Amino acid sequence: MIVEGLLGYYTRGTRDSFDVNVYLAPSESLRAAWKIKRETCKRSYTEEQVLAALKNREPDSEEHIRPSVSGQTW
Repeated sequence: MIVEGLLGYYTRGTRDSFDVNVYLAPSESLRAAWKIKRETCKRSYTEEQVLAALKNREPDSEEHIRPSVSGQTW
């Protein structure tokens, strides 16, 4: 089974259920490109709306998301 995203690592029970854990840390530009593609294709947002949301959330991402995944070992 392949689980995408960080939520699969959220609880000890889910973490312990995996035989192999692999976390990829793509560059911020690649993450943004993936988000733009997902939000415009699957959720009908415009690219401008997605870019505005990314810009608006940048302080929270810098403070909370990036530190939680950089160098994290479980």
